Amino acid sequence: MSREAPADVRLRRAASAFLLEAGGAELARIERGDGAPAIESPRPYLHPIRTPGGREVSAFRPADHDWHWGLSLAIANVALAGEPHGVNFWGGPTFEHGEYRQFDNDGRQVLREARIDETDARYRAELEWQTPGGRAVLAERRDLSFSLIRGRADGGPVGRSDDGGPAGWVLDWRSDWRNTAGDELGFGSPTTAGRPGAGYGGLFLRAAPELGEAEVLLDGEVVTPEAAMGRRGTWAALRGHDRTVLLAASAENPVAPTPWFVRTGDTVMLCAAPFFDEVWRLPAGGTAEWRWRVAVFDGRPDVEELAAAASGTDGLGDNGDPRPRLDPGAGPGA
Repeated sequence: MSREAPADVRLRRAASAFLLEAGGAELARIERGDGAPAIESPRPYLHPIRTPGGREVSAFRPADHDWHWGLSLAIANVALAGEPHGVNFWGGPTFEHGEYRQFDNDGRQVLREARIDETDARYRAELEWQTPGGRAVLAERRDLSFSLIRGRADGGPVGRSDDGGPAGWVLDWRSDWRNTAGDELGFGSPTTAGRPGAGYGGLFLRAAPELGEAEVLLDGEVVTPEAAMGRRGTWAALRGHDRTVLLAASAENPVAPTPWFVRTGDTVMLCAAPFFDEVWRLPAGGTAEWRWRVAVFDGRPDVEELAAAASGTDGLGDNGDPRPRLDPGAGPGA
């Protein structure tokens, strides 16, 4: 596979968004997410997300769920004293007492500050998670860094570049949390509220419909979406015929290894879901650090390439420096 090798990867400001570019091609757009209806739990997000070859891997506000916004940090069930139905930072209705009901409990993530290093492709944001009434419950510092996965000069399977151009690219995501609510926060999901197999919430990608027939891989093993649902592991990927997206979770996260929420077919989702089937609690004033990695490829990279991207051993960033490793954790079946 041949393509022109980009000179660099960089971020730049464009109106209210930030654009990630490589070699003149737009790879992703970081949006503020404010101004949307409250029912959609407004929050920053990335969309569109594209491979180096221009193929989209994300979807935004699909017809079935208006509140599915590309790649975002979204949590459906957050328990808090004084909030009878909890706070929904996912959007839409909340599962309670055996059914979904639309309450006035959809929260929002307010972007207080965002800045970038244009030459080093790094983004930092200060956010405040708020209840519908404006009560600040969580302060977050979000750091995103981007780098290219270099191709190999010897060619090889689809998913590699045969001229040294990018075979893909990587987003490293770090979120530092501090509970500002004055009370304990309990992070859960519809499954912890009583609905089996609905443990969504965490770093969530609503994937492009072109990945509807993608293979699902969990820690290198090809599995069915049903087998992946709720299973714990270090990384998961959707490998389509012409595009692939991978999501990995650090072994040092407060919940590790992470459970996964995965769907293909008409509703394609990939979510590192640490609160899938057990409520995780953050005491008043408590802090937590979360780290994830997203890798986007053209074509069908093999398992070794995917595992290398998940662990950070795939090669050099565009500035010639190795990207920091994300602890690969346990192997298949973890």
